[in-house]
Amino acid sequence: MESSLDAKWLSTVFSLIAGSVDAIGPNATKVILAGMLGVSAMAVQNALVQISLKGPQSTAAMTTNMTRFMMDVGDVMLERRPADVIQARDRAMRTWPAIVGFAIGCGLGAICEATIGLWSPGLPAGLAPLAIAKGMTADLKVGQGS
Repeated sequence: MESSLDAKWLSTVFSLIAGSVDAIGPNATKVILAGMLGVSAMAVQNALVQISLKGPQSTAAMTTNMTRFMMDVGDVMLERRPADVIQARDRAMRTWPAIVGFAIGCGLGAICEATIGLWSPGLPAGLAPLAIAKGMTADLKVGQGS
């Protein structure tokens, strides 16, 4: 009964969003429909992996992070079992900084692309060796007991 209610709710939201975009352009509904189906497919695949296997390695890091985060938010909101709520809240608190950092990075990448064009990958490529050097230095300091 509960899953049919979820399916009806999801279908209603999907229909409302897909039906409200005709004002944007003649192909907007098709584009949004295709995007939503793609996102839905990724979410279902990732949710199945998260539910079916315990402790699986991620093959789609941010998709998995978002899927896990949304499942945890749902668990916290529904408050079914107190132990599950505590675990879900803990996981969500560890996951949200990665999601926010990813979103900020995407925004900065878009700004760089808009301002300097194809040179924009130079910034992360230039910062990567610095991050590696800093990480290696930190590991050496930890190994020396500092």
